[in-house]
Amino acid sequence: MDPIALLTSAVMATIVSALLFLLPGAALGWLVLPGASTPLGRVGRAAGVSLLATLVTCTVLARFGVLTGPAIVLSLTSLTAVGVVLRWSRIGVGVGVGVPWRRPMTRRTRRWWAAAIAGSLLALGLIVLPSHLGVRPSLLPVSSTTWYYLNLAQVTADLGGFPAQLAEWGALRPFQTDYLPITAHTAGALLLLPGDILARLEVYRLIILALGLLFAALLFRRFVSGWAALLGAILLMGTVRLEQKFDGYRPETVALVLALFTLWLADRALAERS
Repeated sequence: MDPIALLTSAVMATIVSALLFLLPGAALGWLVLPGASTPLGRVGRAAGVSLLATLVTCTVLARFGVLTGPAIVLSLTSLTAVGVVLRWSRIGVGVGVGVPWRRPMTRRTRRWWAAAIAGSLLALGLIVLPSHLGVRPSLLPVSSTTWYYLNLAQVTADLGGFPAQLAEWGALRPFQTDYLPITAHTAGALLLLPGDILARLEVYRLIILALGLLFAALLFRRFVSGWAALLGAILLMGTVRLEQKFDGYRPETVALVLALFTLWLADRALAERS
């Protein structure tokens, strides 16, 4: 593949991933979970709120038959802009006033970031990278159920909304409503991500896997030290049952990621009486 085209695809995939899984939550997360004390907590808050916001946004757009690339980008950038404006108005930053200076990075902060980078590389090397190598070079799914759920998302993306019927087992049957938000969210990712269908699905699958690691580590961190929490998250996502689930595209993997995020929120709310 042409290196320039490969670099362009990588940049586009990064921008789309940030829009779907980071930016809306980074702007609106402080409304849902104020007081995130660590950078890891703020990243988790941004990722979790972004996932919820994009699930709702894509579902609403698909419900009204306007699930298109431009509509998704406009909706999510508008949500991000609203969050930024509300945040600035709350801290008293107006036009021409400027953003307050950040506090200088201390030695303790530098050690924290070094440990966070090392831990992230360890988790990616033990869980995410082997999962990706398991489907290389063809990127073909390891389970046949992936094709079924992928077809639901692809039809939704092609039509810009949920179809009334879908051909199954030699007959037209009502469109399955079991996983509408996740189907719409996947359809939105397929519309925005570059590359062929298998490459887009692989990017989406790996991001969901990485989010599962992140939220599991955040949840375990509420009870044990940072490195123990990371080890627990790696062991959890490396179990045979979950590994088989995350090796293919399945709606229940997104549901599990949301469950881990919800448990983290619930524990914080109970502990801090918030």
